[in-house]
Amino acid sequence: MQLYPARTGPRFIKGHSITIAMVAFGTICFGFMSVYYYFTNKKRAEGKEDHKIVGMTDEEIEEMGDESPKFRYVI
Repeated sequence: MQLYPARTGPRFIKGHSITIAMVAFGTICFGFMSVYYYFTNKKRAEGKEDHKIVGMTDEEIEEMGDESPKFRYVI
């Protein structure tokens, strides 16, 4: 399926509508993820997730990747 078939021109309402919907969806996802990362970083900075690494070595903590309370998301 083509979004911009020649027979729908010059206005291309269907193609423009789908494109605008995808851009809007991406913008909403970006906004949601930014808010989620902000609050996750804040919670980790306050030490509310430190219970996950009690008794672990530095290597074990490093292997946790982004699940580690020491990991910070970049917004």
